[in-house]
Amino acid sequence: MPQADPNGAAGVARRPGGYVQLMMFLLNFLHSPKPDGRAARVEWKVVSTASGLLAGAVARKAVAWAWGRMSPTDHEPPLNPADRDVGWGEAISWSIAAGVGMGVARVVSDRLAAGGWELATGQPPPGVRPR
Repeated sequence: MPQADPNGAAGVARRPGGYVQLMMFLLNFLHSPKPDGRAARVEWKVVSTASGLLAGAVARKAVAWAWGRMSPTDHEPPLNPADRDVGWGEAISWSIAAGVGMGVARVVSDRLAAGGWELATGQPPPGVRPR
């Protein structure tokens, strides 16, 4: 059933974004018609792991891009903060930026994967309380 556009246009159907579509594809590919508890847990682990890997790769690129734009030095992000050519301030700054970026990516990834799971199965993922 088409949903109304938030701007007031009726009859405009909204489709989930690309990330949610990918998760729904994985779920439809893996999902058996009536999974038992164990099968659902395994499927959820596959979906959430794939989601996390994708989010981690995107977050790494995003943090590296932001580092290049906002870094006080002209250096690329340090590949190895333990390298003697990398100063303490730069190493700690990169660690903080990477940690925050990965933490946010994990939360976004988990929430989107859970939303995709609910769209595909009609139930919350195993271990997630229903609303």
